[in-house]
Amino acid sequence: MTRRVAERLGWPAVSGMLAIALLIAAATSSLGTASAAGDWRTKVDASLLSAGTTDFFVDLGPQADLSGAAALTTKEAKGRYVHQQLAAAAEASQGPVLAALERHGASSESFWVTNAVVARGGLAAIQAVATLPEVEHVYAVGSGELERPVPVDPPGGTAGANLLEAVAPGVAKTDADDVWALGFRGQGVVVAGADTGVRWTHSALKGKYRGWNGTSASHDYNWHDAIHNPDPTNVCGASSPAPCDDDTLLGGGHGTHTVGTMVGDDGGENQIGMAPDAKWIACRNMTHGVGAIPTYLECMQWFIAPTRIDGTGADPAKAPDVINNSWGCVEVCPPPALQDTLRASRAAGIFYAVSAGNDGGEAGVWVCSSIYHPLARYPEAFTVGATTWDTDSIAEFSSRGPVLLGDPPGQVLLTKPNVTAPGVTIRSALRANDNAYGNLNGTSMAGPHVAGLVALIISANPALAGNVDRIEDIIEQTAVRKTTTELCGGDSNTRIPNNTYGWGRIDALAAVRLAAPDLQVTKLEATGKRGRNKGRQGEKVTITATVSNTGGAPAAASKTEFLLDGAQVLGLVDTAQIAPGTSRTVSLVWNTRGIPGGQHQITATADRLGAVAEGNESNNSSTITYDLAGNKVNNGSFEDDDDADGEPDHWSGRSTGAGSASTASGGSDGAKSASAIGNGGSAAVFGSPTWTSAPIAVTPGEALDLQLSVLADGLSSPAGAGLLYLGALGNVLGRADLITAPLESIAFSELERTVTIPAGVSHARVVLTGFAPTDIATAGTVAFDDVGLFVR
Repeated sequence: MTRRVAERLGWPAVSGMLAIALLIAAATSSLGTASAAGDWRTKVDASLLSAGTTDFFVDLGPQADLSGAAALTTKEAKGRYVHQQLAAAAEASQGPVLAALERHGASSESFWVTNAVVARGGLAAIQAVATLPEVEHVYAVGSGELERPVPVDPPGGTAGANLLEAVAPGVAKTDADDVWALGFRGQGVVVAGADTGVRWTHSALKGKYRGWNGTSASHDYNWHDAIHNPDPTNVCGASSPAPCDDDTLLGGGHGTHTVGTMVGDDGGENQIGMAPDAKWIACRNMTHGVGAIPTYLECMQWFIAPTRIDGTGADPAKAPDVINNSWGCVEVCPPPALQDTLRASRAAGIFYAVSAGNDGGEAGVWVCSSIYHPLARYPEAFTVGATTWDTDSIAEFSSRGPVLLGDPPGQVLLTKPNVTAPGVTIRSALRANDNAYGNLNGTSMAGPHVAGLVALIISANPALAGNVDRIEDIIEQTAVRKTTTELCGGDSNTRIPNNTYGWGRIDALAAVRLAAPDLQVTKLEATGKRGRNKGRQGEKVTITATVSNTGGAPAAASKTEFLLDGAQVLGLVDTAQIAPGTSRTVSLVWNTRGIPGGQHQITATADRLGAVAEGNESNNSSTITYDLAGNKVNNGSFEDDDDADGEPDHWSGRSTGAGSASTASGGSDGAKSASAIGNGGSAAVFGSPTWTSAPIAVTPGEALDLQLSVLADGLSSPAGAGLLYLGALGNVLGRADLITAPLESIAFSELERTVTIPAGVSHARVVLTGFAPTDIATAGTVAFDDVGLFVR
């Protein structure tokens, strides 16, 4: 066996070589003797050496290098690159093979998805191609069939729409309907079915067909029929130009049923699909549920670069995002072909959800290592086992792992399946008529749940389209963990993943939450004069929120809202796009003037206007408590004009011969401030311009902080501020001169001083003085603002 074939995981090389050895002797009498080293027959399946005219598969050695696709960032770019590389490799190497087949009268079909030619001819044609150096091996063409579902309805299903809940139980079990509530329904995603076909006019499917625009249908790029042989018993005929489903034997519409589980929704009581806003396309690769390697390859090739119905205009941009695959090659399938095709599909960014098979056991007896057939056994396939949706346990028929791949000594033991999904009593569309529904059992019913989940994930994060590895990781990481005592492949009863459930039963909501943007306010604080989350009435507080995207997709630009006490909007702040796993800081300034002292709730809500569809819309807000110390001074005493006389409330200011006292706009926050202008007069003689507040209740022994902002320009002596102490009868008990303002400050500066109220004092007045009382020639301007008296 050649090196390339030996490296193909999963082909029974030893038994194949033994069979070849037994037949070579019988063939030499008519074909002559050749040296063992150059014998073309060593490159040919033994069964072909005496088969007469037969179908055979020519596997060419030169395979396209697709490694460059990994560096491309979009699915479309990946698809175009893969298509170009594959087609170029086939064109460069298949010429001699095709010529040899033509010389010997053999018909042929060329493939580029794997570098191969499928032909029909005699032994001379087989010998002619086997002698070519480009040819790696010549295989017999086997066929396969669907993993047969177990019907649980009468043949053809039932037309009743109310057999179960409107949302199909399997869909509900995976929480897909909760994903819909977040706004992710598969929009913008294309799913595909490789199966018995689809009844495209079914009421649950027609509106989801990519070829239907609401008034007319175009099947170009949306449908392909790989069944070309006339068969009078087949309801689809050969090369059907429109989608149809020929399954009258397996489950009354196997392909229709699987597409229904991916996207089906009739707009009413039949919400049977995981991703009801996704679009579907399909390729029929089986007739009566039985396919062959050429039909499988034809569909897999078409999915990478869909064509018009006439086969022209191949366009990788129209490839699906995910393909549901429910068949298995149960007879002989050339090992390079299907694994090559899976690898090419992954490189092109196409996800394959593959049913594990229904050979896992029955009547309470399970069968380990029962995942036998391609594609499910390959590492490139995302293999899906079946669970029940009522008990959430493994279906007894679901095939188990592990899978042994390769030849000694390099054999690999794979844990399979990857995950499980509901596959028992699954209600979906059937082919009998446009309103036929029925229940089927099988891993064929589980796989479409995963394909639909892929559509939900991509609709939540379109950037994941084409990133098969990451989507697989998301599904596995978020699956509901399931352990088992079946112990297949040496599993322990705590091992995850295991060979019964894989990583577990899929959880659509958890998967989408991991894939989609998720904005959260991860840090919220407001730092005031008294420290973190506490301050004084009248100050300007900077509130800062850290908005983080803990999801897997970029979050578009949005707005962050800051709310006070659940009612007053403090601001709606622009928040730029946030990449996954990163954060942005947004802030605003809160002016606490006029806000009552006490504890207040500040809430920041990310994406307040709902511009970003998120995986979790319930965790956007964060709330803190802000302790606001009340100001004992009514700032209106100095700043606010009274409507009656134009003077501030509680005004007791005095203009003197030393200057004038007034209020003016332009304080530290744009509000009015108390101002004095020196006129050259003598404060020592006439007194300094002064403002005095209304009486303020105080308590002997309490410590108070007097604060204010001051601006001084060209002062001849420093301004001052202090307290006038009053007794119970309003009599003046004394005066405390607490703050001396600077002689010059080009902007408002904050000043503060602490005082303890002496015994016998019941009230105090705040006194602001424009110039030193001893100044005999006052000059300059002074302004006071933000006057406050706070309990320490």
